[in-house]
Amino acid sequence: MGKLTATSALILLSARVAFAVDVTSCGQVVGPREAGVLVADLDCSGAPEGTSAVILSRNASLDLQGHTLTGATGDNTTGAVLCDFGEPSCMDTPHGEACRPPMGRCLVTSTGAPGEIRGNSVGILSDRHLTVSNVHVATSTNGIAFAERGILRARDVSVEGGSSTGIYGGRMLLSNVSVTGTGDFGIFASLAPLRGTGITANGNARGGIIAGVIQADGVTANDNGSGPAFGLGGGIFAGRIELSNSTVTGNLFGGAAMDLASPTLPAVVNTTCGTSAVFPSDAPYPSWGVCAND
Repeated sequence: MGKLTATSALILLSARVAFAVDVTSCGQVVGPREAGVLVADLDCSGAPEGTSAVILSRNASLDLQGHTLTGATGDNTTGAVLCDFGEPSCMDTPHGEACRPPMGRCLVTSTGAPGEIRGNSVGILSDRHLTVSNVHVATSTNGIAFAERGILRARDVSVEGGSSTGIYGGRMLLSNVSVTGTGDFGIFASLAPLRGTGITANGNARGGIIAGVIQADGVTANDNGSGPAFGLGGGIFAGRIELSNSTVTGNLFGGAAMDLASPTLPAVVNTTCGTSAVFPSDAPYPSWGVCAND
């Protein structure tokens, strides 16, 4: 029995080993369970349009090692880093074809100094789950995007600029994450929960943070919503808002002050905010009475 257990353990350990692969060329694929390592700055801005600079397969990873990865020009289907887990699995049913999205996760990190991702496409794009740490993203469209049914775990990450939402997807677990100066929303968690600490969303044109539920400590969401209003916006909009030790001020929605917006009473502890709003509702929006100027 002991020998069988030891053998089984060895098999399991071998299955978990990630094989290191040097990443040196544009369009390189890092295979399943492999660990890609960027050995120098890699500029793929001259690659054909639609080329993803690095493609991570299911359960693969990329270590930027403090280097800069620059992506090619692309749309919302390509990224400087693309986590591609294959095609959906489909089957015929009495009600028609039913498909399940691909499953998998990928990791983008940087040992030592922070790594940087730039270019004219999405910075990091994942089919499903995604973990990002110690990375700065400054691309022309979305900074980080992942499936709405996926989970993002991000630590020590900053996203700057870009015409679209800084971080877009589903459930988010964030620690020391900053999104500033985008042309759309800072952080958009769809109808999913967003939880974390040390979250910053400042100066984003349409709004700061959108989520189904936000439960966070140490949030800063200031001066968002200067652009046109389409449906959602302001500083923080969520179905339920729970904040502590936070500052949410100077945010607008359609030219009107709106720092916290929710259909339910926000729960705020040691938090500075200018205005709150019962939202959705008709303007002028009634307040919840939890901010300084309500």
